[in-house]
Amino acid sequence: MMCGGCVARVRSILAADPLVEMAAVNLLGESAAVRLRAPAPPGAGEELAAWLTECGFPATTCRGGAAAGAGESARKWREMAARKQELLLRSRDRVAFALPKSGPDMLELERSRELTQPSASHPTPCQGTQK
Repeated sequence: MMCGGCVARVRSILAADPLVEMAAVNLLGESAAVRLRAPAPPGAGEELAAWLTECGFPATTCRGGAAAGAGESARKWREMAARKQELLLRSRDRVAFALPKSGPDMLELERSRELTQPSASHPTPCQGTQK
């Protein structure tokens, strides 16, 4: 298989067979995972491989390897998704804690506010005369 057209052709050849329940074709791996409808007659996989070979796509069968590989891939994908979610949550916390500015500049700003804004315990001359 050399392109997406080859993938589509292999998928359509497999899907046209009444015994095929599901077919997933992988261009990079040059492979296809096929699920047959139950009850599949003995040798059905070999017949499909022979038919693909006749159509110009050399094929052989591999029992259980693709299914086992698919399960392993699914497990790795779930682990990766969980790891990404954990990293996302951690990075969100880092950003939230990085937003407030602290240090000497903030202390000076607070002191300047205290000096410029009158408080109830120290009224300005105008505040003392109002009733």
